[in-house]
Amino acid sequence: MEQLRITERNIIRTDIKQNESIIKRNKETIDRLNSQERSDFNTKQIEKIKNTLKDNEEKLSLLEIRLEDISSGKLDSELTLKINTTNDNLINKQQIAETKNKIKKETEKKEKKINLDMEYQSRRREGVSDYSIQKETDRFIRDCETIPDYILQNLEEMPNNKGYVWKGIMCYGKRPPESDTVIIFEKCKGGILKIYETTRTTYTLYEKVGKNQKKLIYKKQRIPVLTVEQLNKIKYF
Repeated sequence: MEQLRITERNIIRTDIKQNESIIKRNKETIDRLNSQERSDFNTKQIEKIKNTLKDNEEKLSLLEIRLEDISSGKLDSELTLKINTTNDNLINKQQIAETKNKIKKETEKKEKKINLDMEYQSRRREGVSDYSIQKETDRFIRDCETIPDYILQNLEEMPNNKGYVWKGIMCYGKRPPESDTVIIFEKCKGGILKIYETTRTTYTLYEKVGKNQKKLIYKKQRIPVLTVEQLNKIKYF
């Protein structure tokens, strides 16, 4: 509350200085006009400035009273309401900006899809042979652009034998591999985390829900991969 009082006092003191400056100029103008030869114009100007001077002096008096009320705590409720109203307005402006940004992104996404669809239809009409390849390439690029930030950040610290599956895309860590075992994580609906482990001899799938222990779903033997030397030793009949 004290910070609110300090801020409001500074505002009022600035207003007081401005009013005192205006009052001083008005009095100086009246004195200057009085020193000149009397005329209807001067008389009207003096009367007009005196009215303005009276308003400014009343305003100055009210500002000085308000300054005293702030120091005594009489305006605490008003200051609290003022800051709450300001905060509410800022929140509303932020919510409006976020909504507009969301609508803009959705519109751009729809427009991009429409443009791609039109391009694909045009290619089909023209009989382009690589239509399917191009469509899959574009889909792959779009899916890559949607990889969440948390996955990209984790991949920076992960070894190359670990990674994630995102919309069918295999994403591997950027650090040197720690072992021959490949471990891939995939988040699925229902809060299920699938964990794929591949070694030289087995394929294993686990599932994990929340903080529960991972559960073995299946484990299969891999067909052994033969080296060139082993292949050369095989006799074909």
